[in-house]
Amino acid sequence: MKTNSIPRNPITFTWWATAGDRRLMTVCWIAVFFAIVLGRTEFVVISKFVDAADSYQSGESLEAVWFWALTLVGLGLVTTSLWRTSGFSGQRWMTAATARVYDTLFQYLTGHSTNYFQNRFAGAITNKISNAAQGVIGLLQITTWQFFPLLLGLIGDTYLLYGVHPNLALTLFLWLIIFFGVDLSLVLKLRRLAYAHAEASSKLKGKLVDSASNIDTVHHQAEELYEHRYVGDF
Repeated sequence: MKTNSIPRNPITFTWWATAGDRRLMTVCWIAVFFAIVLGRTEFVVISKFVDAADSYQSGESLEAVWFWALTLVGLGLVTTSLWRTSGFSGQRWMTAATARVYDTLFQYLTGHSTNYFQNRFAGAITNKISNAAQGVIGLLQITTWQFFPLLLGLIGDTYLLYGVHPNLALTLFLWLIIFFGVDLSLVLKLRRLAYAHAEASSKLKGKLVDSASNIDTVHHQAEELYEHRYVGDF
């Protein structure tokens, strides 16, 4: 397998991993989109229900109260069903993406020479593959069920504030720019430490796995103290 066939950037790597079945990805994102939209609509329906209840207290017909009450219940059922749909389709899609990462990276790994494995810890190599797969599913989950709904919510809130007064929408927009800039600067500072932590964690787990896999030899040659220093010095 060619090295350049596997993307190295985390974003493009995640997109590459989802190539197996993007139909489920589309279903998942559409379900999330409409769930968010209907969730925002519930506030309007609640307002209409309260107004209808007040009108009923003033002698108006009860039909409006029942209409908005049933509409609210129906919206709740549809919204819950959409979230369930996004969950089932999303987990199937993300599980397939994770399986593709494991399968492709393992095939790529088996194409290396014996010198490659002699100069590296087997546990560290497998741990890196596991980290890549778990990183893909983590990024997909955060993007689908946190960032995407947050973005839609902010767009909706900005639109509503603009309807009240344009300056309110402008204030929210400027605050978001400042918040995003500060957050991005902190993430960039921590990125180097995150890479260093992942590399150190892989090497440490590799030493532990290699020592545990050779535990018979360690006990036979009474090298427990050496193995403790071997792992602990790292």
